[in-house]
Amino acid sequence: CFTANNGYANGIAMKLRTYLNTNKSLKRTYDQINRELFDKRLPENVNVRYGDLGRDMGEAICADEITINYRLKPWPKVVVMTLIHECCHVALPISVTHGEKFQKLMKRFAKKNVFEDLW
Repeated sequence: CFTANNGYANGIAMKLRTYLNTNKSLKRTYDQINRELFDKRLPENVNVRYGDLGRDMGEAICADEITINYRLKPWPKVVVMTLIHECCHVALPISVTHGEKFQKLMKRFAKKNVFEDLW
């Protein structure tokens, strides 16, 4: 079962201004999301990085790699929302894409106020 505490978004949002500008900080945020939202069910060895994705905000390639568009760096809250979105892709089979199971997971997080202060 996925869990989240109500202070999650507030806590992470307060740290964002100074600490989400490197691949290392992005990976730390992935690890935090994995612990706090996914009960460590996501793989630990996922390569999480910034990259040039054109107009796309993020991309999850299987369970191996998450790329967040480097153009989002000025908006750390958008980076976090995009990272959570991509973590949901990692948590689900690749065939799910944005289907019903994906929507259900995102809605579960929304109902638990995970996105509070992020959107």
